[in-house]
Amino acid sequence: METHSHPLLGAARRMHPTIRSKIFELVEDGITNSKVIKKLLRKFVKEISKKDSVSPNPTDRAFYPLEKDIINAVHAAVSFGKYSVLDQIHLDTLVQQWIEDNKGKSNFEQKHIYFRKCSTEEGDDVKIEIPKTTSDPFVDDFDESEDEQPEVDDSEDTSIGSAFLFVHQEGWQQQLLIKYSNTMTLLDATYKTTKYTLPLFLLCVRTNNGYIPVAEFIVDRETGTSIAEALHIIAGWNNEWKPPCFMVDYSEAELNAILAVFPSADVYLCEFHREQAWTRWIRNDTTAT
Repeated sequence: METHSHPLLGAARRMHPTIRSKIFELVEDGITNSKVIKKLLRKFVKEISKKDSVSPNPTDRAFYPLEKDIINAVHAAVSFGKYSVLDQIHLDTLVQQWIEDNKGKSNFEQKHIYFRKCSTEEGDDVKIEIPKTTSDPFVDDFDESEDEQPEVDDSEDTSIGSAFLFVHQEGWQQQLLIKYSNTMTLLDATYKTTKYTLPLFLLCVRTNNGYIPVAEFIVDRETGTSIAEALHIIAGWNNEWKPPCFMVDYSEAELNAILAVFPSADVYLCEFHREQAWTRWIRNDTTAT
């Protein structure tokens, strides 16, 4: 009866708000391993128990959540926010340090950095007009199958000027871009490289030693407007860069961004996505008949 007198006991109850807040705090600090979080939570519960002079029952999932409960809470914390205020401040400090280190160095020895923190204030950044396409930019009358990945929202990005944006280029990358500017330029996006759901874009050129990344940028959302702004910044750092052609994934956002910044460039679809589109087309029952 003494055990049941505690108002917060119960084996099947929901996670206590204090514990959930602690998990969110740990995720923000970069800790996402459920086993590590479970150990830290046990230590945290002991600390708050000493302050309140109350010890929750070890079977109480409100204070001692199962590993699957922790995994769900971690997923919710990651999905809740793409950004960490602390990480943005830390990155801003690094950027200021890099800018300071650039002083006195030649152009090809400097780091080229553009960083804009996510905020609600409207900035004075360049506005890029994205041409609107009424049909598929690569294949006309292409019918997507049910297992096709959902298209990225390429609607007008009203958050331009306040959305997160990070663009980076080393001096040696700038040299390679200028040296091989007359070759094919590859624009490729990758995901799940960090704890944040932000797409990382790599800009690569074909050299005598294969394709080499010559610039990188991280955008808030994969829209034509945000990609075009990043390409516009890179083009401003490299005035001699006049790319004759690009190769991209099957992405209308990337196509529109390239045509907005480099209207004379030819854009090609990579072989993998071309074969994927062709395979889906020939497997389509309506096309076969």
